[in-house]
Order: sequence, then structure tokens, then C-alpha cells
Amino acid sequence: MALRESHDKTSPRPAPRHSFRALACSRTGNVAVLFALLSIPMLGAIGVAIDYAKAQSMQTRLQTALDAAVLAGVNQEAGQQIARAQAVFGLNFLEPSLALSLDFRENPDGSLTGRVSTDVATTVSTLIGVDSLPVSTLATASLRRSRSRVCILTLDQSGAPGLLVNSGAEVIASECEIHVRATGFPAATINALTTLDVQRVCVRGHDVLVNGSAKRPETDCEAIDDPFRGTLPTPSLACTISYPPPYTAASVTLSPGTYCGDLIFHGGPTIDLLPGVYVIRGRMMLNAGTILRGEGVSLYFPDSTSTMQANNAVRLELSAPTSGIFSDILISEPAGLPRSSFVINAGLGQALRGLIYLPSRDITVNAMTGTTDATALVANTLTLNQGIWKLDGGKKVMMTTSGQHSAYLVD
Repeated sequence: MALRESHDKTSPRPAPRHSFRALACSRTGNVAVLFALLSIPMLGAIGVAIDYAKAQSMQTRLQTALDAAVLAGVNQEAGQQIARAQAVFGLNFLEPSLALSLDFRENPDGSLTGRVSTDVATTVSTLIGVDSLPVSTLATASLRRSRSRVCILTLDQSGAPGLLVNSGAEVIASECEIHVRATGFPAATINALTTLDVQRVCVRGHDVLVNGSAKRPETDCEAIDDPFRGTLPTPSLACTISYPPPYTAASVTLSPGTYCGDLIFHGGPTIDLLPGVYVIRGRMMLNAGTILRGEGVSLYFPDSTSTMQANNAVRLELSAPTSGIFSDILISEPAGLPRSSFVINAGLGQALRGLIYLPSRDITVNAMTGTTDATALVANTLTLNQGIWKLDGGKKVMMTTSGQHSAYLVD
């Protein structure tokens, strides 16, 4: 008995049942194993997120550079857009070691499309077998053109100047442009104490003279050509009234027709024109104080010696027909006549409605009052002296060929 008791008290080994229970209750080993098992997909997910953010950053950089490239390229002429876009892309994306696939295409509608793609090398994602992420982006730019009205157009290309605005003259036409096709020196002269409240003055030539604080015209500009050449009607030139005697009455009424010979009015009468077309084959001389008025009328001067001249202040109240082949044509002549002069002095006031088409005339406007005229003017050259001339272009509209434009990205 003594020996058995001594053996039981000193034995170091626990019973097997207790050992297995202790092992089962231990959690230290389980956590380590679980962490080891889960760390691989966790690191993979983190790596993918990091590399995805890297790819997104690259795509943003590529998109920014591509947007700038197509916006710059689409402003160029057809055939030059791609070269410009490639140059601008290279300036905005400086990473020569990165292999890119870059392509630009000029579209039939004038827009420009660019496409760029590359592969972005991964870092952590290589642990799960992803060595690179593809990145690509697309951009298309187009032009938004805003065509503008042209209220005054001078055609003489060698004229110096094609437009002369002297002190005291004002043109108020905030919705219109003035176009000057002259290229001589100077192509246009704008003197001090003048006002040109227009959208712009577009001068084809390079050299202009601007005195005082007047706004400088836009030079080397794409001034429009004559939009009416060869399109306006020609009335019958057969004389219906030949060499009429001087009109001496204070009130004169004229009927439509072809007047052959000078129209001479004594004093300063009131001249009423009945509706219709008036062909003036001679000179129509208006003395100081004359009032010339008529609704639905059109005056036609068939040659360079036929003219209307008002050297002193008169009043003009004339509106063009609203129907027929001369609709909205107030004063006209055929294109291609020898150069001649035409003087307007509406110092007593004016109300004009309709196109004034005198492409071979050097027009001098000596005075205008501040009323608004629904008219557009085509002349060889134009000199504006004293007075305020308000224009809105009328219904016989001249428009810029291309207009000012701005590039925009197409969604």
C-alpha cells in the first residue's frame, strides 16, 4: 500500500482525457491558422483596389489630355485637325516610357474623334496573377457656329479706305456686323469721336487707322463676299416717261415706271411715290428741305450715270415692297457697273426699310438722325460723316459665312 501511494503522488503525466480537453479549448492556434488562410484574399483585394485607383488616375490623365487635343484640333481646317490634335496631346501627356495606342479621326460632319488606350502595370495585384489593367478612353469635339447678321458690307478690295468713319458719326447696330473687303492701306479708317456700337467690324486687310479711343476693327478677318450678286431682279428699262419738265409744285406725286432723263425739283417739295418700281435713267436731284416718301416702292438705277443725290438736308421716308420680285429691295443697281458716287444727306430725318444694294457706288452719308432703319447696305466704299444711323439688318438678310465658333465636347 505504501508503495502505491508514493507512486500516485509523484507521477508527472496527466490523464489522457484531460490532455485532449485542454487542446480543444486552446484558441491561439486557431486564430493564427485562420489569419494565415484569410490574408491571401485580403491582400489580393487590397492590391486590386490600389491598382484600380492607379488605373483610374491614369484614365483621368488620358481623358484630360485627349479632351484638350480634340478641342484644339477641331478648330483647324479639314486635313489639319489630326496633326494639331496629336501635337496638343503630346504637350499635355508627358510619359514617353508608356506604350500608348493613340488614334484620331476627322468625321464627315466636321467633328473630330480621338481614342487612346494603354495597359497600366500592377503592383500588389501581381500576387494574384494580374500583371496589368487595360485603360481606354474616347473623346469627340465639334464646333458650335454662331452666324451673325451683316448690316453694312463694302466690296472694293483695293479701296483705301473701304470704310471711313469721321468724327461725329455713330452707327448703332448691336445685333449686326460691319464687313470691309478692302486690303489697301489703310483698309479702314476710324477717326476720333465716333461710335460703332456693332458686334464687330471685320476688315479683310491687315492695316487700319484708328484715331483716338475708338475700338479697333478685327483685321485679317474673313469678310463676306457679295451675297446678292446675280440674284436680284432687273426691271424693264423701256422708257415710260421721257425727259419730264422740271417739277415746280410744292407737292408732287409720281407713279411707277421708267423715267428717262433727269428728275428736277424746284425748291424743297414733298414728293410722294405711289407703290411700285421706279427706274431712274438719269439724275434725281433733291434740294434742301425736300421730303421724299413712299410705301411699297423700289428705286432702280440701271447705270453709273443714274443717281439720286442730296447734297443738303432732306427727309427720306421709304419702304420696300413686301411682296413680288422686288420684295424687301429698296434701292438697287446691277452688279459690275463702273465706279461712281452716291450722296445721302438725311439731316431732316429718315425712315428706311429694305435692302440698299449699290455695289459700284462710293456712298457718302452726310447726316442721319437717330431713328432705327430696317435696312442693310452693300456699297463699293462707304464714308460716314455726321449723324446717328441705327440699323437692324432688315428682312433681306446678309449673314456671315462661318461666323464665330466655339469648340465643345460631344457627350
